[in-house]
Amino acid sequence: MGMGVAPPIYLVNFLFMYLANPEELGTYMQAYRAALPPEVYECLFNNVDEPEKCSYANMQPFFEEQALNSGGSRNKTSFWPDDCQTDPRWQRLATRKYHISDQINELLGMKRAEQLAQLLGITDDKILIEEEYQCMLGAPEDGEEPER
Repeated sequence: MGMGVAPPIYLVNFLFMYLANPEELGTYMQAYRAALPPEVYECLFNNVDEPEKCSYANMQPFFEEQALNSGGSRNKTSFWPDDCQTDPRWQRLATRKYHISDQINELLGMKRAEQLAQLLGITDDKILIEEEYQCMLGAPEDGEEPER
């Protein structure tokens, strides 16, 4: 399903994913976002201490309803609260809201990932090399047993 995250979170996730591995991770980011249905936002807001009450399994019907009515009033009334907004210069770089249900699972792809990286100022020298990537993951050296 489309990314149900606010634009600032999407951009931070994209930065981590693209810097770690542009071809395998950066291109697999969602191309479109899905605003949180009001019921999901209210659940998260009202259950800060018990977020499990707002699991995707419990919230799935609201996302499905939003997707089914994406061209209608439901998608227009979904919103990003003020706390989830970002500076307009960065907002324009985040993914767009989906308008048709076929866009929900569309991936960003290499061309758009490279364009976004360029707009964010990511140059090739900032991308992790394989050893740095493995170190970031905490992967063991070849022949080593992973810690338990």
